[in-house]
Amino acid sequence: YVPFIQHAYKSGIDVGNATNGWEFEEEKIEQVLPYLKWVRFTVGAGTPESYSKIMFKSKDHTEVFERAMKNIRYAVKFKEKNNLDVTLGIQMVLTPESFWFTTVRAFSSNRSNTSSWLLNSEDFT
Repeated sequence: YVPFIQHAYKSGIDVGNATNGWEFEEEKIEQVLPYLKWVRFTVGAGTPESYSKIMFKSKDHTEVFERAMKNIRYAVKFKEKNNLDVTLGIQMVLTPESFWFTTVRAFSSNRSNTSSWLLNSEDFT
């Protein structure tokens, strides 16, 4: 994975990555983020309980939501610290249950007039 991304970049190929963020941990982020054009994090829902229900069909696996959010936060901070030219974004499954949570979050965001959120560390403080 890491050698492929680095080799593709050095060969002049733009590379993007879609991930749920669970295994996109600090060491991997540091090894690949400088070589990517974009990363799209798939977030199943906006709360740990609804996330685990969508991803695992149970409300008992909330730790994966926290792990994914931790890794997304780190990617944002690493990008900013290193002034990287990579676009970080989140896509989400919009269900009737998550609609109001997502709508309230969007309108309380300082970027509510955009069609997608570009992430920075202010979004996670």
